[in-house]
Amino acid sequence: MTQPYGHGPQGPQQPQGMPGPHGAPWQAPGPYQQPPGPGWPQQQPPYGAVPPGGGPPAPRGPDGLSITALVLGILALLGAGLLNTILSVLLAVVALSLSIPAVNTARSARRPIGMAVTGLVLAVVAIPTRFVLLGLVFL
Repeated sequence: MTQPYGHGPQGPQQPQGMPGPHGAPWQAPGPYQQPPGPGWPQQQPPYGAVPPGGGPPAPRGPDGLSITALVLGILALLGAGLLNTILSVLLAVVALSLSIPAVNTARSARRPIGMAVTGLVLAVVAIPTRFVLLGLVFL
């Protein structure tokens, strides 16, 4: 009759391991025991704790280019409605030329793009507004 694996004719046999570092036979660690040796952490950090090297980088806000595009877009729209001068068109063109790179830069740096898009929309709206209001003045 065949014996199950690990059982001899005298009963279960103990595995013969290689001697450990101090001459005692090696024993496998228990299920909740840390393996011996240097470099193994003694305790896991609690959930949500910041690792020793620091955590993820803090989210950054919008950059100066987005803020400048937004401010110039607001000024261009106000200039188109209140002053109705060519300065409003120039401000809108500058805001437009700043807001497109600001959107691309913010998107690639994973920053918020809301201010840059708002500056872009205000600049695009300011140019036709100026000419529509100029046409209403001369009617």
